[in-house]
Amino acid sequence: MMLSLARQINIDSTQVEILPPEDASQAWVVQEIQRSYPTQVDAVAFDPDTMEVTDQVDFSDYGLVSKLARWGIDIHMGTMFGLANQIVMFLVAIAIAAMVVWGYVMWWQRRPKHDPSRRFGITPARGVLRGAPWWGVAAVVVGAVAVGVLLPLVGLSLIAFVLVDAFLALRARRRGART
Repeated sequence: MMLSLARQINIDSTQVEILPPEDASQAWVVQEIQRSYPTQVDAVAFDPDTMEVTDQVDFSDYGLVSKLARWGIDIHMGTMFGLANQIVMFLVAIAIAAMVVWGYVMWWQRRPKHDPSRRFGITPARGVLRGAPWWGVAAVVVGAVAVGVLLPLVGLSLIAFVLVDAFLALRARRRGART
């Protein structure tokens, strides 16, 4: 009965969840749980005595950020777009694991081998970005800003890294001027 009432409202997914009320003051809830595209996550609540709609939530009423968050979670979990999405996510996971391994390989290749007084490997020369083409530097800056907007915690970490690096560059320049 609840499903037929919900079908009359806006619940048209083949995958639904029907939650009975826990006590007399709560309502029956029928919600869509289909996570493929287009996303169907509408929900409706019915008063158990009168069977009238007490609340309704439609995915079309979600704001853009809420929709993007829902889609991002579904893509991340591999439930949206089916097998193709799962294969892409598998390849992304393999790429991340490969970057971690290659990071250790690069460190191993730069490690100090014969000079026990050096704690770290040879660092890249300062100012190498001055020799890079302007469009390459601009692309990196645009990419960094985009990542910072989409992933704020990564953006804050990136800003902290740039500030520490600028401080170390300023300190190295002042030490070089004194000698």
